[in-house]
Amino acid sequence: MITELTREERDWGIALHLSALAMHIIPFGNILGPLIIWSSKRDRSAYLDQQGREVLNFHISWTVGLVLAVLLQVIAIASGIKIVIPLLILTGIGYYFGMLYFIVVAALRASDGLYFDYPVLWETFK
Repeated sequence: MITELTREERDWGIALHLSALAMHIIPFGNILGPLIIWSSKRDRSAYLDQQGREVLNFHISWTVGLVLAVLLQVIAIASGIKIVIPLLILTGIGYYFGMLYFIVVAALRASDGLYFDYPVLWETFK
């Protein structure tokens, strides 16, 4: 859906999606970065409010999935199941690059003033 957004809304939309890359600098930055922007801009724009909820729901789901994958990996290593370890590593790599793909696509759509719906396991923010 193309909306009439101001340049500022588009810029903050791009920043909202790309701020999840803060995970490379600080732990849980993929949640904290978007949360800071969303909490400061959600009252000023319906677009930023909706996209902020999308970003947060996706990254909370992604982080929970990552924690579960790491736990499975630790259990596999501790129990000596060596065949599972390469599979878990490959799955983790795919999971990571999938997340990066969605961040980039969402930022590109925000630059065009479009809404982006992340694939989400469950919605924390409605």
